Amino acid sequence: MSEREKQELENTGLPLNTQEEQEEDIQVSSSEFVPNSSALVNTVSQLSGIVSPYFIVLVGLYIYNSNFWIGIILVGVGIVSLFKISLSDVERWIESIKKLL
Repeated sequence: MSEREKQELENTGLPLNTQEEQEEDIQVSSSEFVPNSSALVNTVSQLSGIVSPYFIVLVGLYIYNSNFWIGIILVGVGIVSLFKISLSDVERWIESIKKLL
């Protein structure tokens, strides 16, 4: 920005923030909530992990009447999430079924 443009902006009466002032503002604002954020993040993460599978199942049951396939998929995803079934668990089940056949 040229000196002439800076003077014109100063004449408008608006505050001018330099790059250094903006960096200081960012550092101050980002460090205000750091001390308690890890405990808050952990709590929210745990609550989210508990509540979200139930929410998915409930939405699936609600949608089930109007759209069968989407409802079934959501209920299935919610149940898998509730029981904490991983892809490796499913692969083991498929392998054990193949061995039985």
